[in-house]
Amino acid sequence: MKTDFPADITARSLASPEGLERKQRQLFDLIIGHYRNVLAGENPSQLFINLDGKAGTGKSHVIMLISATLDEMAQSAGINKSPVVRAAPTGVAAYGISGCTLHSMFHLLPVGRGNAVDLNTENLHALQANFRGVRYLIIDEKSMIGLKQLHWINDRCQQIFPATSPDDVLPFGGLNVVLAGDFYQLPPVAQRALFDTRPLQNLEEIHGRSLYRSFATTIELDVVRRQEGTDQRAEAFREALEHLREDEITHQGWRLLCFRVQSVVPQEIPMFNDAIHIYARKHRSRNSITTVCETLDNL
Repeated sequence: MKTDFPADITARSLASPEGLERKQRQLFDLIIGHYRNVLAGENPSQLFINLDGKAGTGKSHVIMLISATLDEMAQSAGINKSPVVRAAPTGVAAYGISGCTLHSMFHLLPVGRGNAVDLNTENLHALQANFRGVRYLIIDEKSMIGLKQLHWINDRCQQIFPATSPDDVLPFGGLNVVLAGDFYQLPPVAQRALFDTRPLQNLEEIHGRSLYRSFATTIELDVVRRQEGTDQRAEAFREALEHLREDEITHQGWRLLCFRVQSVVPQEIPMFNDAIHIYARKHRSRNSITTVCETLDNL
């Protein structure tokens, strides 16, 4: 089904570089300038970029603008294949940047079932065809990526882009990689986080740590765009969210958040019956599905 009906993962953006804030523009200029040198026939150094930023600072926004601009540059140069791919650990995160899951893109096994899938010749050739012409790999939600997984991604990239000699072996097969996300968000499942500094024994984790330490360029987006406003209430709300992010909620912030909950008018709640519901417990989710099915049966 995926082969017959492929998802549209074309990068689209209505933004312009002039509308970016200073650090977003710094990232944009760095990557676009790098690709401009590539198209000019130069061989610039590999990029390993850490893109940090709390929620609402425009990470996805600048990723999509960069991707769309790279596509336009490639097309202007007569290149029909996009030079950039985007991926994330989960489907929801991947959808937000018009990308694929890491497991789908690199043929990795499900979480907790070991490392990457052994590829036969046919599957390897298919992967190499998918990556032909790709020069940039952007990975979002890096907080959910573990040291082992980074090692597996590197191994797969080196399979896709095999070196011609031992001296030509490059990290990630020579791809330029951007790791984007916020380490205050969800950690990896059953793996050590990229920033973990505890002693390691596992060789895959040791290699993953070495790879992560090669990301020497860090750009931190620090201008929150999602919760804008300069009035006292807006500033208090941003401050409460910041404290909540750092697990240091204040009594004043707690009261503000409680006020937001209590302000919901009971008569308006049914208006959201057809909205997406998020549940913290599986049984709540199952009960909701059962209710929907019973309603459909009654119709």
